[in-house]
Amino acid sequence: MAQLRVTSPYGYRTHPVTGERKLHNGIDLGFAQGTPLFPLASGVVVKEWIDHPVNGHALRIDHGNGYQTSYVHLSKLYARKGQRVTREKPIGLSGGMP
Repeated sequence: MAQLRVTSPYGYRTHPVTGERKLHNGIDLGFAQGTPLFPLASGVVVKEWIDHPVNGHALRIDHGNGYQTSYVHLSKLYARKGQRVTREKPIGLSGGMP
């Protein structure tokens, strides 16, 4: 299993790009560059970014029942907008920074 670390917990923080204090409504996890990433649960890719100025290559997956997860700073995308994904197949590789 891939080693991961919490790089930013849920809660108020100083935004790393804008410098303003605001609520971070997620948990950021860091992985070694090139780690295959699998979705937390099955779902549909609802957003895809290529070379976003802050997030690089990124995906957002809708898992239903109001749950979504985002995967940012990817070095490679294996999934695309509109595609159904499952936990058994990687959606991309970690490690891409803008």
